Amino acid sequence: MGAKLVHTSKGTNVFILFYGSNRFCWVSDEDAKCGNWLVGDNGELMLFLDKPPKGNGGFWYICPERDAWVCVETMEECPLDHEEAIKAAEALGTAWAEENLEKGCYALRDVFALSRAAYLPPFPVFPREELYDAAVNAAWRKCQPE
Repeated sequence: MGAKLVHTSKGTNVFILFYGSNRFCWVSDEDAKCGNWLVGDNGELMLFLDKPPKGNGGFWYICPERDAWVCVETMEECPLDHEEAIKAAEALGTAWAEENLEKGCYALRDVFALSRAAYLPPFPVFPREELYDAAVNAAWRKCQPE
């Protein structure tokens, strides 16, 4: 059984791929996690954690080549870098608010209920709960009277 090191573009994440067992370990600034890996149809690595973080929807894998989480159902991406991910989540929450709430589609009191609802307009999904929280808070701030 051989092993290969894979670094993300920023170098803050290191993945150790074990051939033969298709297992991997992910070493980041936060901690180390393990899971199974495979190569997708497009030739990119797909890393599935044994214990993924709790998100608000979707089934996510890590793509080291893109330095991102990728949602299996929608192919949407979320940066692995925590600071970048928070900024992206806030931008998505703000855009959602602009598109759906400021047009008068819903009242301000509905922001939190809508963000957890399964009906339209869909709220973005995230691989980690704190990213969802950042998006909801950004949507809430956007809807506050100035």
